[in-house]
Amino acid sequence: MISLLMCCPFLLRAEIKLPHFFSDNMVLQRDREVPVWGSANRKENVTITFQGKTYTTQADKDGKWRIQLPPTPAGGPHTITLTGENALTLKNVLFGDVYLASGQSNMEWEMYNVPEGLQTAGEAKDYPDIRLFIVEKKRAFDPQDNVIPQKWQVADSAAVLNFSAIAYYFAKNLQLQIDVPIGLIGSYWGGTAVEAWMSAEVLDSLPRYKRTLGALSKYSQSADELEQMYTTNLERWVSQSEDKDRGITEKWYRKDYDDTRWESMKLPAIWEFSGLPQYDGALWFRKTFFVPEAMSNKDLYLHLPRVDDHDIVWVNGKEIGRGQFGKGRVYQIPRSILTARENNITIRVFDSGYQGGIWGHEEDFYITDRQQKIEMSGTWRYRKGVSWEDLPAPPIAVFSGSTPMMQYNGMIAPLIPFALKGIIWYQGESNANRAYEYRQLFPTMIRDWRRRWLQPQLPFLFVQLANYMPPSKEPVPSAWAELREAQAMTLSLPNTGMATAIDLGEAENVHPANKKEVGRRLALTARSVIYSEDIIHSGPVFDSMDIEGNQIVITFKTNGSPLKVDDAYGYIRGFSIAREDRQFVRAKAYLLNDSTLVVYHEGIINPVAVRYAWADNPDDINLYNEAGLPALPFRTDDWPGKTFESAEYSLK
Repeated sequence: MISLLMCCPFLLRAEIKLPHFFSDNMVLQRDREVPVWGSANRKENVTITFQGKTYTTQADKDGKWRIQLPPTPAGGPHTITLTGENALTLKNVLFGDVYLASGQSNMEWEMYNVPEGLQTAGEAKDYPDIRLFIVEKKRAFDPQDNVIPQKWQVADSAAVLNFSAIAYYFAKNLQLQIDVPIGLIGSYWGGTAVEAWMSAEVLDSLPRYKRTLGALSKYSQSADELEQMYTTNLERWVSQSEDKDRGITEKWYRKDYDDTRWESMKLPAIWEFSGLPQYDGALWFRKTFFVPEAMSNKDLYLHLPRVDDHDIVWVNGKEIGRGQFGKGRVYQIPRSILTARENNITIRVFDSGYQGGIWGHEEDFYITDRQQKIEMSGTWRYRKGVSWEDLPAPPIAVFSGSTPMMQYNGMIAPLIPFALKGIIWYQGESNANRAYEYRQLFPTMIRDWRRRWLQPQLPFLFVQLANYMPPSKEPVPSAWAELREAQAMTLSLPNTGMATAIDLGEAENVHPANKKEVGRRLALTARSVIYSEDIIHSGPVFDSMDIEGNQIVITFKTNGSPLKVDDAYGYIRGFSIAREDRQFVRAKAYLLNDSTLVVYHEGIINPVAVRYAWADNPDDINLYNEAGLPALPFRTDDWPGKTFESAEYSLK
């Protein structure tokens, strides 16, 4: 053994290693000390050379080391060299402002999914000082030291297309004003609840989560192994759905199959909103399309918007592709299977739970030869295939988007203490049915992240949920309204800011297309909260109410931008009013002056409370300020709401 070690001295060495987010093209935070850390051989001397100066430390007994670089003004590019048993060089490093972008799918929503995404990505070359780093998805039982390998990218067209649209628009708007490099770290995962992004330490203090954490601690496998087991079992279950589906055995995908008795549905659509509110299973869609002469004798490409959850596609009876889980698809249609006349396309969609369908935007549903398009949105014939009732029970996932701590451990903990200017956050949809609980969970998470970053005033900006789901004709209890209220209450924490998306949503799309405006509003919020600019960054905010007979006078904080009604005749919409019986009815309203309005209903003599934009989808609201920003939803009462009973903790 001794002779082996003498012959192979490299076996005794542990090279200097850095977490993957220290790489070429990165942005480091300007004007403050910046920690750089990694691993090496125990007691090994590690030196960083930067701007002609050297900074040295020694790795501890576990091989961990950390060096603080001095405050550096915005600019670059710089080169940073690390030496020990080996040497590493980081090139094209900029100093600027670094933001962590996190949350669930609306923050994750990539640029290629938004209508103007291709154009925006094509213009990215004009913003080379925006740099992007994507944290790959990872769940973990314990806090990780590193992320899955990835590198910083200069914001070119390819990088931007696959990055968060909101985060990029935020950075682009911000850089135009502050003119410093912007680094974006994207750490997000669709369908996740806030508790998935919280540390075990803080969750352990809450009885509900203490029980869950105890159950998770009993697993002997790693999170990756458990997830792979679930994926394998799910694939097997989905395969069974094909084996038991009449559509497969009877070949409903044949070109000459008679579908004249099938029902009709307009696509794209979520089928729960299109006449099938309780259906889970397979739905088959068929449509005839014609190939114009200019597109004949070419391979064509089918562009599908998002599909929930699994699809198989046939053209003229020939399978052209299959996919799963949400992402948009592009399938090639070989010219050899097309005819000069009419052609048939059949799509089998299998939904494994919650909402199903081919959904998204009409403009994303088409066939093309890369020059011209055949629009595929519109009326399709459909028929039910195999349903959940015909199948064995689906596999039970060990993890869900609500499993506590898993995303924190795998996707946030490794980043700490990378120096940040601030955090931008879009999440809450997955907690809407527990909105009262969110009042505690969300600010608890913010305080915990700040404590772990050793920045008690770390700016934290977030997006208030967009309007979503079919609008209600009359005022009804709303979980989404209560979640928005919980978000607004979080503004009581210092150095927080909120950009509302209450007027940017879509009834049938939980991922509304207008990410550009969300990013702009977040940038306005940053300019005010973080950079202390004297600008209008928010719409009117409720301030006070006075009851005057059968009317209620509402006063807003307008911050110098007067109230404005977006209606040719001055009608104000979105208000409801109630007596002491707590039954709300739609109300009328009119402006008194630049900051005050009056709300009333002819049938209510003694009103006691008013609500504004209090619905899942208050699609008719039209109260803004002159800066074009919408009034924030509010209520004047504190009556227990729809989600109050589900809260499993004390509100005190």
